[in-house]
Amino acid sequence: MATVTAPSVGGWRERKRKRERNTRITAFIALTLGAIMFAAPFLFMLSISFKNPAQADKMAVFELPKPFYPANYGLALAQMNFMLELRNTCVIVFANVVGILCASAMVAYGFARLPFPGKNVWFAIMLSTMMLPPFATLLPLYAKFKDIGWVNTFLPLTVPAYCGSAYMIFLLRQFFMSLPGELEDAARIDGCHRFDIFWRIFLPLSKPALITVGIFTFMGSWNNLFGPLVYLRTPNMYTLSVGLAQFNGLYSTEYGRLMAASIVIVSPLLLLFFVAQKYFVKGIVLSGLGGR
Repeated sequence: MATVTAPSVGGWRERKRKRERNTRITAFIALTLGAIMFAAPFLFMLSISFKNPAQADKMAVFELPKPFYPANYGLALAQMNFMLELRNTCVIVFANVVGILCASAMVAYGFARLPFPGKNVWFAIMLSTMMLPPFATLLPLYAKFKDIGWVNTFLPLTVPAYCGSAYMIFLLRQFFMSLPGELEDAARIDGCHRFDIFWRIFLPLSKPALITVGIFTFMGSWNNLFGPLVYLRTPNMYTLSVGLAQFNGLYSTEYGRLMAASIVIVSPLLLLFFVAQKYFVKGIVLSGLGGR
């Protein structure tokens, strides 16, 4: 009769360590491949930006710049009137970030904490606006802005931000709902009214979510091409995204200058992400995207 021996504790631990090591190696390989896949277009763009026009037109992926040609950066910035377009972009981005943060935070606090009739219905209606494609409202909005004389000004690109954003309101509402109600009770005992509770209690505790909303708004406004292309007419009103689009000519494209200008324009976004990465990840985890 055959005897069955129980597996030893040491053997079980060895198999567990081996399984965990294999999992870490698999995850490392997958993350490395993902990082290479996402970094490759940026590295290709960086390589093209240092090639002379003859070499850049070949669009060779694995060919290094030879000779090294950094003049593309100076020529590109001079061609697109960089400082003026940077100023216009910064004005629009700053106005949008301030507007979205102020309006969305107040509306989100109302949906999260204030009782009023039909709150869930109004919130559902607000969320349904996210499913409306922006192109569906383009013609009515353009006609309205043209009637009131806002075309070829920054007003169509900044004033709507002070009505809030459905996505940002949803993001902040989820965060406000996660804060304990005992904070409000303690503040009321100390004599605070609604706005004091919002201003002194909820906003300071919501820095990660607010920074996340600010980053999203900054990126969206900085990269916005469609809005400035529709509403701005004169070159002295153009933004960086419109200036970059002008490198794509009807019959030819100067790839070296185009990539050099793209590197310069995308640099603030990369810097912002690396500086605010901690708040960005924390805000995503603590908000509705974290599954709450």
